[in-house]
Amino acid sequence: MSNKYADINGLVLVFQMIRKSLDYFANKYELSIGEINIIFDIFFTDGMTITELSERQGVPKSTVSRLVDNLVKKKMLDRIRPEENRRIVNVTISNSFRKELDSLKDDKKFQHLLEEDFPKEKGMLAVQKLGELLDILSDK
Repeated sequence: MSNKYADINGLVLVFQMIRKSLDYFANKYELSIGEINIIFDIFFTDGMTITELSERQGVPKSTVSRLVDNLVKKKMLDRIRPEENRRIVNVTISNSFRKELDSLKDDKKFQHLLEEDFPKEKGMLAVQKLGELLDILSDK
């Protein structure tokens, strides 16, 4: 197998694993794609405002606000007002949901789901290619 084919095949596997993981995540927590986007944007930051989320996702503030409201009701997100400026509202992952997300790595059903479609050698190739992709992106 040529190196170029291995690179393409590895990246395709990465995207298949991501897609399968997102589907599992959406079904387990009864989330829409919009809600998943909000959660992942916030998860990888220390929190964002509705305006920042709206700009980052290219979605109207009213839509982001509605999605955040849904996620706050589901106890997945918290709204926090900094003491120094009570007009600003930061949105963060709730502590309870962060623990839930951390526990996914121990979720046997989730692991089995990935292992049945991605045997160890394919998974290792996907992880290697994902690492290379992250290296490329971090250089930019």
